[in-house]
Amino acid sequence: MPAKDKATRLIEFLAAHNDMKCGYGETPLTRAIAEAHKATPPPKVATMKKPQLSLLACVCRALARQDEHEEACFFLSCRDAGEIVGMSWQTGHAYLSALCAIKVLEVVKPGTKGPNGKATRYKWLLPLEDEK
Repeated sequence: MPAKDKATRLIEFLAAHNDMKCGYGETPLTRAIAEAHKATPPPKVATMKKPQLSLLACVCRALARQDEHEEACFFLSCRDAGEIVGMSWQTGHAYLSALCAIKVLEVVKPGTKGPNGKATRYKWLLPLEDEK
């Protein structure tokens, strides 16, 4: 196989760069958290007057916006949810369950327990735009 010339390598690099979803050292979750800190929480959640729950809801909405299949679905573990709100994984689980109970989220596929468990897949049920 002949070596690629500079122009071919540049084209391949530009195509790969264009397909990047996150910058160096960034993950979909860190992007969602940064976006959530600037967002307005959904009124359905804001009325509960619990800032940590509002933040988690905004993170979930930001993750749903990143769904390239436009189904508003995303994966989130209870452990990550707990870390987002500065509490335990049990509190993360309780907050995610509360968002499901008030019809902000829906469980698409339950996760599995344990240190090597899989995160639950959720669907965002409200509009993806910030509500005023």
